[in-house]
Amino acid sequence: MVAYPKPIIAAVNGHAIGVGVTMILPCDFRLAAEGAKIGLTFVKLGILAGLGSTHLLPKIVGRARALDLLMTGRVLKASEAGEIGLVDRVVPGEALMEEARALAASFADARPEAVAAAKAAVTFGEDRSMEEAMQNEERISAELRKRREQESG
Repeated sequence: MVAYPKPIIAAVNGHAIGVGVTMILPCDFRLAAEGAKIGLTFVKLGILAGLGSTHLLPKIVGRARALDLLMTGRVLKASEAGEIGLVDRVVPGEALMEEARALAASFADARPEAVAAAKAAVTFGEDRSMEEAMQNEERISAELRKRREQESG
């Protein structure tokens, strides 16, 4: 999912516990209904969260918060998940899907290759030096310009 070129939106309405959370971590945008509850409760079962959770979670919420969530197994209300960045937006339950669709529509208004390039550049740059990220941005921008020029004839 991280490498998929199109934006992926998760909309959590209800409880996302255990694997339910590991499935939303690689998503580009995570929305939650106000009544949602989110928890990585694996430690209570004597196991470790998988599917890249130990890689993705610290990037999303920071190391200390990731350790807190992984080591305590506590379940968060949507509001706290929003406060710590585990979800990007918390909305009234009845507006959740409308909000997710509106977000998706905003991507549809942009050129798909530019959206894919933005996602790829962020994914590449987040683990690289500033210099490497900027070189990658320059390379991708040149490719996008060349593609536009070829399309316009």
